[in-house]
Amino acid sequence: MKNIDLQKEVTKEVLTLIKEYKAKGIMPKWNKGFNGGQGFQPLRENSEPYKGFNAFYLSILTGSKGWASPYFLTFNKAMEIYGYKKQEVNSKGFALRDGEKVARVGYCKLDRIALAKKITGKGVPVIYYQNLTIKEETTGSIDGDKEFDTKTIPMMKNYSVFNACQFDGLKELKPSFFPEVKEAKTTNERLSEIDNYFDSQEAKLRTSTSGAFFRPSEDTVYMPDWNKWNSSNEYYSVLAHEFVHSTGTKDRLNRDMKNKFGSPKYAFEELVAELGSLFSMMAFGIQHKASDNNIAYLDNWLNLLNDHDNAIFKACALASQSIEYMDKVATKEPVQALNVS
Repeated sequence: MKNIDLQKEVTKEVLTLIKEYKAKGIMPKWNKGFNGGQGFQPLRENSEPYKGFNAFYLSILTGSKGWASPYFLTFNKAMEIYGYKKQEVNSKGFALRDGEKVARVGYCKLDRIALAKKITGKGVPVIYYQNLTIKEETTGSIDGDKEFDTKTIPMMKNYSVFNACQFDGLKELKPSFFPEVKEAKTTNERLSEIDNYFDSQEAKLRTSTSGAFFRPSEDTVYMPDWNKWNSSNEYYSVLAHEFVHSTGTKDRLNRDMKNKFGSPKYAFEELVAELGSLFSMMAFGIQHKASDNNIAYLDNWLNLLNDHDNAIFKACALASQSIEYMDKVATKEPVQALNVS
């Protein structure tokens, strides 16, 4: 699938999801948890978590499809698990369940999917970037010889993956791909691991009597008192949202933070913070729960995604960058500011 088509297809699905939640008057549940369980991270077959856009997209698909596994794998990897060699596929009739689709992730020829009979539906797209080096002729020359400058451009690629539960009989061969579903927690318990993580960040944390927000002039995140929140999920999701904003200052990741409410740039920064919050909650293994007070952002996000097919991809990349920055601060690794003038 061409990159432009992939961006349009994915953006269309995300728009549909946001519209559905807007109609219900609630914020999108980006990470509902498989089979209604607690929050999770989409995983490769080697248990490595997907990140960025792939984590976001596979998460919302898992929730919407009701898949009972967080694991995704390629068609070829599934053949290996079943013990089939490529040349045996025709004779043994290995395949996906009838009518299943793939999720597109990165880079694999789709013609072998025509052999499938045991896989349910198509695959899902997963993306990655491959550097392309190009030469450009410069205007200067010496004694008639041409001179060239080289530059590297990241090129989006994609390949297809399937959720583990799309394959017939895979549960018996790989029970680890089907972990026990833990009940989604909606308690008011303090979680020391998460408290310590945000306490270690560069921005300060203070109690507020007027909502949750980040104040750049003070480099401070303000949050209502703990007992004002409905659940720990909501508190930590909003806390992460505000700390993602704090990574965008000029002396950190240098995002454009001075924008009017309702403007496209303001909507984009809010989307970055919301996705960063999702990725943070995924990493901590709890279900993401945005505050319904943020529902005013939905119209702005709809307009943004309608106008820019690549907005969700860029927002995921910046959100991941923010989480990586905060992870380094929390583990006392060196961090590097971007584009500081």
